[in-house]
Amino acid sequence: MSSILFANGASSTLATGISSGATTLNVAAGTGAVFPQPVEGTYFRATIFPATGSTPSPEIVNVLAVSGDTFTISRGQEGSTPSSWGAGSLISNLITAGEMSLLPQIPTVSTNPNGIFPGIAGGSNVAPSMAYCLADSLVYYCVSSGDASTAIWRAFAPEDSPTFTGNPQSPTPISSDSSNKIATTGFVNAFATAYLAAKNGNPANLFNVANALNPNNATALGQFNLSITGTQGGLSIPTGSGNFIINFGEYNGTTGNTSYSGVYETPTINLTWEIPFQNGCSGGVAQAYDVPGSGLQETGWLGGASLTKTTGTALLACKQANTGMYGFYIVLGQ
Repeated sequence: MSSILFANGASSTLATGISSGATTLNVAAGTGAVFPQPVEGTYFRATIFPATGSTPSPEIVNVLAVSGDTFTISRGQEGSTPSSWGAGSLISNLITAGEMSLLPQIPTVSTNPNGIFPGIAGGSNVAPSMAYCLADSLVYYCVSSGDASTAIWRAFAPEDSPTFTGNPQSPTPISSDSSNKIATTGFVNAFATAYLAAKNGNPANLFNVANALNPNNATALGQFNLSITGTQGGLSIPTGSGNFIINFGEYNGTTGNTSYSGVYETPTINLTWEIPFQNGCSGGVAQAYDVPGSGLQETGWLGGASLTKTTGTALLACKQANTGMYGFYIVLGQ
């Protein structure tokens, strides 16, 4: 997208007349320097109008280059009509309605702008409409143009504790990573795959996963405590500073009737850990299983503030009301 240039009081007259199809014009000698000087990726708008009278109607042009007193122009901007202009016609670098529409404006709205506020989606030469919502302190941008009832808006995610929709992605940490990086579904799937292999008769795989955080300080397999009850389980691994505990399992719920920007959530689902943590739960990850249908954007997450030594909470959501959903979780701690 090109940038628009401006100059204060830039005005002159045409040195010679131009036809309606001309793509260059000459201004009065020595006056080209008072106008903006475009370089690659920039331009300015000029308005040509009669020195006397009211005809022809003013024409707006884009000035793409200036060489001395010669302008290279693109005719008939903002719906104006290319006309033949005689010598002495006026030309000025004026502010136009089209230029003003390109400037970002961020009005405030009392609630989510979807369904109540008109907007224009961004394009190749215009920024999208934006609005600041007082209810949730988020900035929204328009993704589909429309009037107050049809414009579609999406919110920029806040830096502090964002709630994502759609299909957010993150780099998958290596299996030995024990930092505060996001545990992606790829990371969780690798662990779950190894766990299922162990559960189905190959416990050496479980041993490898459990010791991935410190492969040079392996613990004898017989010292592990693995407990499974129904669809949940827990694994306690002795370490030099206590037990490293992993709790995992499935959970389920039904989405409600209330939509949050097109997404329906289940009520909060209570979880009880198979093996209580001795010092506390450090965190974890939850993921929803697929729901029949396309574009439902299934997701699951843990209630971070609710993770205690013995219990926690989780939710599920998708873009369909009254839908039974299933997911799985893994939480870690000592």
